[in-house]
Amino acid sequence: MRFGFLVRHGSPESSGIARVLAESLNQRGIEVFFVNDYGEPPPAGYASAAGNEVAAQVDVLVCLGGDGTFLHGASLVGDREVPLLGLNLGSLGFLTPYAAAEAQTAVIDAAAGRLELQERMRLDVALLKVGHRESHSALNEAVITQRGMARLLDLSASLNGESIATYKADGLIISTPTGSTAYSLAAGGPILTPDLEAIVLTPICPHTL
Repeated sequence: MRFGFLVRHGSPESSGIARVLAESLNQRGIEVFFVNDYGEPPPAGYASAAGNEVAAQVDVLVCLGGDGTFLHGASLVGDREVPLLGLNLGSLGFLTPYAAAEAQTAVIDAAAGRLELQERMRLDVALLKVGHRESHSALNEAVITQRGMARLLDLSASLNGESIATYKADGLIISTPTGSTAYSLAAGGPILTPDLEAIVLTPICPHTL
């Protein structure tokens, strides 16, 4: 088994805890990689993995930081079905359930297969331009808005070719249950349980007259 560590950028606390956890895994014969996404070298004696290559090199990705670090880890593994283990060393911990004091136990339990896997919905997002298509995967949300001068947008949403809603707003947030506690919530959207198979459409500053 191979573990990857994604450490919160610029956090000595996260780096120190990661070294302790990596040593504990090494003692159990488990290979450890440190994600080199910010040009920082890994601790002495450990290999590094480029962010765009980590999904192919590890079996578990440990994210040490807050929800932002966890979401960054989710973007790195994409749809490769690499499990993420979130350790909360930041200010928000909706996605990182284990505190620093629980980190050692959580990592060892993950290595032993004692943690329950929880699947989360992701969005497949396609941006269509003339002669060009961009594809992305999102764990939290996709946002439709505009650049430059602010003005109301006329937006429509359809499901299987059938129109389901129209909006006149500054933009539209398309959120997964995981993302329902993020931007969508701030814009007045509902909170969904993570296991619910649903998508939230939340208009941004909709025109109500």
